[in-house]
Amino acid sequence: LAENAAFWSLVLSRLILSRRERQVYDGLKRPPEAIVSWLLGRIAAKDAVRLHTASDLCMATIHWGRH
Repeated sequence: LAENAAFWSLVLSRLILSRRERQVYDGLKRPPEAIVSWLLGRIAAKDAVRLHTASDLCMATIHWGRH
């Protein structure tokens, strides 16, 4: 599970995270399952923004957190 989780979280991170978020992601020092949880939280938050604003923004263009 850990190997698959690490691979797919890396793939997802490149699709949905902004450049700064990818830097945070790349610096995370957590078990793969915790990283997947962090990433899924980002996906949920960004999707909520898209639904709330009724926009077709790409998730990578939605910045979440301090920038």
